[in-house]
Amino acid sequence: MRSRNVTKLLTLVVTLFMLFGIVGCQTTTPATSPTSASSPTAATTPTVAPLEKVSLTMGWGGYSSIDHPYWPSEFMTNMMTELNIELTLENLANDKLTLALAGGDLPDLLNISQSKYTQQLLDGNLVVAMDDYLDQYGINIKKNTVRNDIIRKFFSNGTGKLYFHTPESGTDNAALAVQPWNGFNIRWDLYKQIGAPVMKTDDDYIAALKQMQALNPTTETGDPVYGMGVHNDWGLWGWCVRSIANGGFTGVAGYSYMQDPVTNDLINNYMDSSSPFWKDMTFFWKMNQAGLLDPDSFTMKGADLIAKAEKGQYLGNYYNGWFGGYYNANLATDPTTIKGGFMPIPYEGSYVASGGTTLAGWDNQMLMVTSSCKNIERAIMVIDYQDSPEGNRAFWSGEEGKQYTIEGGKAVLNPTAMADRGAANEAWMKTGIGGYGDDWGVIIGYTGSTIAPDGLPYDLFSSDRASIIAGLNTLQKDFCSFYKVEIPSDLVKNMIKAGTVKDQSSILSNMTACMEPVSDDIKTIDARVLETVLKAIPTIVMAEDYDAFLAARTQLQADLRAAGADESWAAWQAVWGPAKEFVEGLLKK
Repeated sequence: MRSRNVTKLLTLVVTLFMLFGIVGCQTTTPATSPTSASSPTAATTPTVAPLEKVSLTMGWGGYSSIDHPYWPSEFMTNMMTELNIELTLENLANDKLTLALAGGDLPDLLNISQSKYTQQLLDGNLVVAMDDYLDQYGINIKKNTVRNDIIRKFFSNGTGKLYFHTPESGTDNAALAVQPWNGFNIRWDLYKQIGAPVMKTDDDYIAALKQMQALNPTTETGDPVYGMGVHNDWGLWGWCVRSIANGGFTGVAGYSYMQDPVTNDLINNYMDSSSPFWKDMTFFWKMNQAGLLDPDSFTMKGADLIAKAEKGQYLGNYYNGWFGGYYNANLATDPTTIKGGFMPIPYEGSYVASGGTTLAGWDNQMLMVTSSCKNIERAIMVIDYQDSPEGNRAFWSGEEGKQYTIEGGKAVLNPTAMADRGAANEAWMKTGIGGYGDDWGVIIGYTGSTIAPDGLPYDLFSSDRASIIAGLNTLQKDFCSFYKVEIPSDLVKNMIKAGTVKDQSSILSNMTACMEPVSDDIKTIDARVLETVLKAIPTIVMAEDYDAFLAARTQLQADLRAAGADESWAAWQAVWGPAKEFVEGLLKK
């Protein structure tokens, strides 16, 4: 996960987790990977000579907000220069997108983050089929045959044509470049002070946090220190992502159901008492019993959570990417300190959120050419650039001669590039590399781990081991020294090799993209079910004792049945089975 300022962090994680199913759109890599076979192999953005300069508009819709403070980034500026276009963004967030779709008054290109709009676009003939343009203007798009075949089958109204482009196909190993974001995330300096006890269960984790709280009950300014806090403006995400990630699960229908990482069957997250949801409810109940849960957890928003973290009020967390502010402030005054920094501790039997392969890209993220487009050919070239080798290398690693040089036919990072990236200052944000500053990652075609024609991953920052080691901060170096590894992620990689931790490489890919839609009535039930769950959480977590906890669980499950949960479960099972069979068959080809 890319580190940014608070606003950018929240925007990106919404895209990653809320909109396409929490930790788990990532899945299997077969012996002969379809994704590998369909990855770009030649740097050939098509040229039409002469390329007259044209102006295009792109609507950015489906988000709760749009924030591109460094637009256009250097990446975007270079793309516009190469294609000789002027690209202007239009904010179509929230109601603006709904109104634009209703009126059919759309920009030339449209990027939406919620696939619920695709049916309306197809029914209204508001989107262009790209097929007839691909030979001349979309040769890189054309190469990703597996992704395109899935989109043609499930997002074409039965026409078999290609209307949409999804981003970031391929295997995603970026989380293991330096360190994963999940595990037992813990404040490292205090964890060492209590002897760094081995943690194998949630109870072990809670016990360690309790010991740490005894050592450090308040901040320097007298604020209370807690084991963890939870934010609520993303619905259920904060309350269950920890066990979903650590258990290797994938969210389906929001959080109602989970894809089992071993069987790939569907699990009823609220009605199955052994599910990830109930595992986290048990965890947070125990945290509350131990005096470790921030009492504001039932009302806090993400900004509140991060503000408290930046004051040093937390000892653990469920998403490590948000909790660097306190350490960074300490590091600014003392470059040798490890005070306040968080590190993820992998544990036996857990999963690491890395290594999955998205055959059809992020299937809830759609880029398209609209029927309002004034220059379809050039708009398709914009999309094609997102699948081109040069476009992907530029997005993930920057410019040749600036961030990297070519040595022996291969790209090599320049010595200062990793330090510049780690600084994450305004100058770096303006580059647009990896989506910093403009979130362009939600349309780039391939993951940074995808192999480029030079044999290296597109993301040199995640693959140049020497540069990664040179760029480690004091906290990470201390972690490496303790565990006798060179890079923090080496610890979990070694555990994966030993078979004590698993990654996501064996999980079936893009199941949600390959399912027939459920009815609107079922969607209404699912919304009612989620609302019922959210209202019940305070009663569950604050239950006086375990008997009261069990009684609250029984009551919630009864309320869910009354809300139609059984009907929803039957409907989702009915569409899950054929999708699973389809994906299994696809991977056998």
